[in-house]
Amino acid sequence: MNEIFLSYSSKDRPAAARVQNVLSAAGYDVFWDQEVPAGQDWDAWIRARLSAAKMVVVLWSRESIASPNVRHEAMIARDAGKLVPAMIAPLKPDDFPMGLYLVQSIDLQDWREGASAGLLRLVGEARTRLGARGGPAAARGGFAGDPLARAEAKAAIAMASGQGWRKGLIGFAVAAAVLIGGTAVVLNLPRTPIPAPAPAPVANTAPNLRADNPEFADLLSRVLGHWTWAGQACAAGPHVTVEGDRLVFATPDTRFEHLIETVGSDGLSLTTRVVAPADAAGARYALAPLFFATNAKRANQLEVRLIGKDGPADIWDPCDVK
Repeated sequence: MNEIFLSYSSKDRPAAARVQNVLSAAGYDVFWDQEVPAGQDWDAWIRARLSAAKMVVVLWSRESIASPNVRHEAMIARDAGKLVPAMIAPLKPDDFPMGLYLVQSIDLQDWREGASAGLLRLVGEARTRLGARGGPAAARGGFAGDPLARAEAKAAIAMASGQGWRKGLIGFAVAAAVLIGGTAVVLNLPRTPIPAPAPAPVANTAPNLRADNPEFADLLSRVLGHWTWAGQACAAGPHVTVEGDRLVFATPDTRFEHLIETVGSDGLSLTTRVVAPADAAGARYALAPLFFATNAKRANQLEVRLIGKDGPADIWDPCDVK
């Protein structure tokens, strides 16, 4: 059974994925994806995991505060004495649900940074509540006064200052060190860097992401399929398929071909560029699956944003097509 229950809004999935990666790297078993087994009642299944967890991390943002499910999970965790709130966005006291602001929060607004102080503090809280789960120095019983443990910490902090390595196309990792309870623990923390501006492409120079990166297959599977938006019937909405190195968006009246340019460093989004028809060529889009779950089903919506256009993104809804 999972030790840590992670509660968050589906719109904050990139932050939740990073928190889950860091806590898992520290040795903790984290429940976060909320995939309900076939035949299980969603409410009962979630409640069982929430009840069994020893620590409940709630990621507070504008979106999660507005989520009845997240507020309810936070209340249950607070009453059970296992709530650990973490702020991933700037919030004021009167933004919080009644009775939840008084619970001391971890400031996790730096969650995108390679050596996030908030993530290290969150790991420290897990160690305090659940005990250590290993690490090079901890495995030897090393303490802050241990010269080898101190050397490991110094080296890891130096790496965290700017030397990282790429893991496939999904992101970076940096080594960070933290001294908690007198023990030096070295963690590999995933890093979400700020991407450098890219020149406007004149040709499709991106690799075949579907073939070259197995992790991309999951993201692609969330983008493909039949969609509808703005109250359309499913038959009139776009159908997204793959043809060679192109994503094809087709309706009964239109057909747009997109080249995939980049995959987000979190592995949860991608950008595309229209190459056909000619009168739309060059337009760039950002696509991001948005997880959601109800008692009836579990699926994801698709956020579609025209890059460079102000205003809210379009949210496409999945169609039930047999």
